[in-house]
Amino acid sequence: MALWHSGTKPSVGPDATPEEKEEDRHRRLCALSTKHRKVFSTWPRDPDGKVFGPGETAGTGKQAPNGIEAWGNSLFDFYHVARIPVVENYITYSTSSRLLEWMKKHGETFADDQLAMAEREPEPQEVRPWPVGEAFKDIDRRVNMFKPFKDQGRTPASKVEFGLREPFVPIAAAPLLQERVPFRLLPKKLVVHDPSRLLRASYRSGDLAEEPKDWDAKPDIVSVYRLELSEEGKKKLKEEEDALEKLRKEDNKALADFLQNPTSENMPPDQGILLNTEEQEELGPSTPALFLVHGPAPIKQPIEEAHVYLSPDHLVGRGNHSYAFKVDWEVPRSMVVPDHLCDICVIEKGLTIVLKEDGPKGERRNPQWNERSGKVVEVVDFAPSVVSTAIDPSGEDILTEDGEEVLYEIQPRRLRTKKQYHGPLRVIHTGVEYQNPADGPLCKHLAEREQPPSLTASVSVVAKLSHPDDDHLPHEAKNYQTFPTHFFQHFTGFNQLRPLHDPFPVGALVPQFYGYYVPEEGNKPMIFDRKVPGSGVPGEAGRAAWKETKLKYEYRSPIMLLEYCGRAIPNDTKELSIDDRYTCASLFLRMHHAGWVQGSPYARNVLMQSGPIDTYPLDRMVNGMNERSDLRQTMFRLIDFGRSEKFDPKSGDRIAEERRVMELFKMLHYS
Repeated sequence: MALWHSGTKPSVGPDATPEEKEEDRHRRLCALSTKHRKVFSTWPRDPDGKVFGPGETAGTGKQAPNGIEAWGNSLFDFYHVARIPVVENYITYSTSSRLLEWMKKHGETFADDQLAMAEREPEPQEVRPWPVGEAFKDIDRRVNMFKPFKDQGRTPASKVEFGLREPFVPIAAAPLLQERVPFRLLPKKLVVHDPSRLLRASYRSGDLAEEPKDWDAKPDIVSVYRLELSEEGKKKLKEEEDALEKLRKEDNKALADFLQNPTSENMPPDQGILLNTEEQEELGPSTPALFLVHGPAPIKQPIEEAHVYLSPDHLVGRGNHSYAFKVDWEVPRSMVVPDHLCDICVIEKGLTIVLKEDGPKGERRNPQWNERSGKVVEVVDFAPSVVSTAIDPSGEDILTEDGEEVLYEIQPRRLRTKKQYHGPLRVIHTGVEYQNPADGPLCKHLAEREQPPSLTASVSVVAKLSHPDDDHLPHEAKNYQTFPTHFFQHFTGFNQLRPLHDPFPVGALVPQFYGYYVPEEGNKPMIFDRKVPGSGVPGEAGRAAWKETKLKYEYRSPIMLLEYCGRAIPNDTKELSIDDRYTCASLFLRMHHAGWVQGSPYARNVLMQSGPIDTYPLDRMVNGMNERSDLRQTMFRLIDFGRSEKFDPKSGDRIAEERRVMELFKMLHYS
């Protein structure tokens, strides 16, 4: 369908061979001017329907938490719709969920297929980045394959020690951390390893290139930094703690209510396993199924310490006010990897308890567990296929060379069945808890694939340093702590926002924020020897890992840790596809919608990386090599918020920035 809206015309005629037509089709699909994201669909109106007035759907329909009203799960959930049914050219844009509400309210059921599809549209869902814990499993396997690295960094299972493994080792390269870290888990202390004294943040041209590449070529100078939260950051930390306490109370209440009336209809979420025995495999009346209660997921405790490693070989950005380095951030593994629940342990323990209570042949079983008080039913999940014809911009059906309608299957037919138990449950308290390597060895089921060689883990993030006597970085750190949560979240579906006409994806606007750190007063730089086990604390007696040094800093920059989001887009934005330029422009418009101006709308402040965010990293690399922009699924993010601020609607700042954004990305009359 994208080809009907492509700015690249066919270069072959109807007499061309199939191979030539396919080659030309591929060329047009790969063209930068071809739009793959557009409002393709038209909502049919009842000729006798009411006028669809401006503003009548305000505040209706499904919305992502960013508050932008036009949201659709797919491109086919966006529509052209006639405001006056008999005036076809007087149209507006809308979404299936908003139109569904309006049509129901006014009793218009003319577009029955579209209404049925709108009823099945899912709600917006947050998309979680690929878990970094999965990447650690791959790294641990690679490390164990190479004996020189096998024991490097291995520590006692009950002790967290930093600095024992050399940073930036290619065979065990730190994976990108792209998940959110709540304020309450940001490490309170940051030990900065800086052999090249990059914390000076003032280098002559060529200084970094002359630095040795080998990490051990210079003494490892370390400085101790502390986390500094703004008032807004402290407020959000308190909100996180209050929300956790509220959630724990709700979970406890849900479990207590369930135990008062244990049935399949009110099972508490994530607090047990429903186990169907042979009795629950057949449709019809059934004895009660088992519900095996396990311990709740533990709340992560605050993180006291982490280490960061700076290398001149990993400079990723240089600006008028700052430098940005890609760094290894060594943190307690429990900070970024969730605790494990072993389902096998829960089931084994539960069945052992049942056997003990009932006896080997069930001779001691309570008679109520023999009663067929429940039932097993078949649940059918069915949705018919949704097929649409294609129309050209004038509203006429698009036909094939044979004169047939061009049909597209928007939604395939779905038919799934499963057996489901309903009724009372037999509750078994297993006493099985979540497991964490820091608490001791894991169970036999998890040990082989989950037991790490170290209780720390290195992830790759960006450290932003500030030039001396410059206040942009502290201001930017305050902005990151003030931004609304949805700036950092990825969501399913698409938004549509004026003055743009085409939908755009709803990824995160800004990099994840991993803390703002300042030098701890009274702590002088010291030398760290990673070859001597034990990290200790600077100045602590009896720790051979720390040594005094005469090396000094005239200035030590504060550090802001952020998610690495790729490279800057080309200065000539015409090198991007039209869809990608729309997405880039939408980032600024979404910021404006939330009441902010970015303050520096330049190509250097928009980063790009292969996506999607929830995909295995190697698959993302493969996507990035695709010739077609829609299959590359490139993600974009804004950076550099040292000049950003909430705008006064009367100031004109938003309008001025919007004009510069449209000009930068060759949108509207600037195209």
